[in-house]
Parts: sequence; C-alpha cells; structure tokens
Amino acid sequence: AKSSRQSPQDPPSGVVPVPSAGAPSGERDISFEVAEAESALAKVAKNRVACLSLLCQHAQRIERLWHEDEALRRALLGALSSGLGSLTGHKDQVLRELSWLAPKISERKPLKGLSTTAPSELVVAAGARMPLTVVLDNLRSAFNVGSIFRTAECLRLERLVLCGYTATPGDASKQTARAAMGADAHVTWEHRSKSLDAVRDLRAAGVPVFALETVAGAASLHSFTFPTPCALLLGNERHGVEADLLAQCSALVRIPCHGVKNSLNVG
Repeated sequence: AKSSRQSPQDPPSGVVPVPSAGAPSGERDISFEVAEAESALAKVAKNRVACLSLLCQHAQRIERLWHEDEALRRALLGALSSGLGSLTGHKDQVLRELSWLAPKISERKPLKGLSTTAPSELVVAAGARMPLTVVLDNLRSAFNVGSIFRTAECLRLERLVLCGYTATPGDASKQTARAAMGADAHVTWEHRSKSLDAVRDLRAAGVPVFALETVAGAASLHSFTFPTPCALLLGNERHGVEADLLAQCSALVRIPCHGVKNSLNVG
C-alpha cells in the first residue's frame, strides 16, 4: 500500500503550490512592468493621439519614480526607448519623427533631463498639435483675439480660423499682434470672410463643429466628451454665435457659470 504521509517537500494539504519563476520577486515584478508597458503601446500604436498620450503617461510615470526605484526606472527607460524606436517606420509622420528620441534614452544611461522635462515636450519635439481647430466668429476685441492666440500657442492647437471682422495679427493697427505677444508666429491661422463657409468646409472635411454658447439645452462642458479631431466655434462678445451657425453645429456646449454673469469672456 502506498504511504499517505507527506514528504518534507510537499505543500501542506489544501495549499496550491506556486511554481518558481527562477528569479527574485523584484526582478519578476520589473519584467512584468516592462512587458505590460510594451503591450500597451502595441495596442494603440496605430492611433496617433492614443499613442502620444500613452508615451506621455509612460514618461510621467518614470518621472514620479525617478529617485524611488532605480532598477525599475532603468527598465522602463529601456522600454520607452524600445517603444520610440519601433515607430521608425510608422505611417504617421509625427510618430516617425518621435523615433529620433530612441537613441537618447537608455536603461544603462539614464536620461538626466527626463526628471525635469515635461512629457509634453516629446510631442512638441515632433511638431504634433492638439487636433482642435478654433473658429472665431466676428470677435470685436483685438485684445481678446490676441489672448486666444496665446492660449492656442500654449496648448499647441491645430489652427485658428478668424472670420468676418475678427482682428488678425496682420492688421495695420497691430493691436492683435501686440496682445498675442509673439504667439501668433507659432500658431497656424487663416482669415475667412464668412464664418458659415468656414464651418461648412470643416464639416465637409469630416470635422465636427461644436459651438461654445450659453443657450438653453447646451451640454455642460464638464460632462461633454469631444471627439478628435474637432472644431470649436466661439462667437461675438456681445451677440454670441449667430443662429445660422448654431444650426450647422454638431452640438452646443456651455461653460457652467456660478456668479452673477451668465458667460465667460471669450478671451
């Protein structure tokens, strides 16, 4: 008869044995982290916006643990370098251009500037812009337009479309240019005589247009999800967006205001 006694090597009754991974726990955890990062990038590699977002998240994570876990930091830097290098033959020009950063990042040679460099600079280096077009419908204040140029440059928007009598940086008065404080030199913009034509052209190109307006039924900005790419239509400081333009928009969105005034200055 076979003995029912357990050998010293057998696990206690009711306990499921865990096979040895052949490496210390810390090394297994790091390998898992790297594999997970590489897998996540592979899943979104075909989508430029999602890929850029993931790369920035990866860089942000490395920044957070920069001085906390050197082994994991070096491993994730290696994964970041590998991921950037895999974009060399990508069909998207922006992602292809990002691949030049790969040799500058190494798990054996920590990237000293990464701890003080904003991840968004990865996007800036490749010339990528936020896929958002802003259409200005007959804004009367050159100072508001200049302020919008500064915001557009800060966020690296796709472009501005200045319509009707909206002041442009090229106007003789130079008020918009002065208010923009040089930002106009770094923002793609154009002037259209009619806002309606600009909106229709965007829609014809497959870009949905959303009006930022305080009309009844407008969705709250806090709960609205914008698709990419898209366009945002801003109206006149006093009269807002004209009715014929509102009719051309995919949806109307408002910024909730809790003070006495019911709207926020367009600039």
